[in-house]
Amino acid sequence: MVAIICSNQPGTDGLNLIEIFCYAMELVFKLPRGKPPFIGVLFPTEYSACHENQDLPERKPSVVCRILLEPIKTQMHLRLVCEELVTIRFYNYLHYDHEKLKNWLYLTKDRKEFTFGHIVRERDTDKPVKLYSTNKYFVLKIEKVEVIQEQR
Repeated sequence: MVAIICSNQPGTDGLNLIEIFCYAMELVFKLPRGKPPFIGVLFPTEYSACHENQDLPERKPSVVCRILLEPIKTQMHLRLVCEELVTIRFYNYLHYDHEKLKNWLYLTKDRKEFTFGHIVRERDTDKPVKLYSTNKYFVLKIEKVEVIQEQR
């Protein structure tokens, strides 16, 4: 998402000042105590987090999916595969921390259950997003997380 703001400020000789704000989505990894490991997408706004792929938890909250991660240079493509619903959802060009991913994968290598969700950041705290339609969290059960190695 890109927001471009143009303004004609006094003292700029009639030139438009242009500011560009880029809001990139980010891949987030967490290891909550007493819960399955979490992998999620950090959205720039609650509105976008609530609406992107909202039909998945609405249609069948108990559906179990799997995640394919595909590193593309410094970014990541995430594929959310829900065979029971016969759908694949794409989250492309996500920013991520390579070291955090490597550590998270190592610490969760023997796990058989994960959760995936949409989150937003408020005052330096990551907050899970609730769907507007059901007032339930956007969280899906994940049975497997796989990394597809970058082609060289």
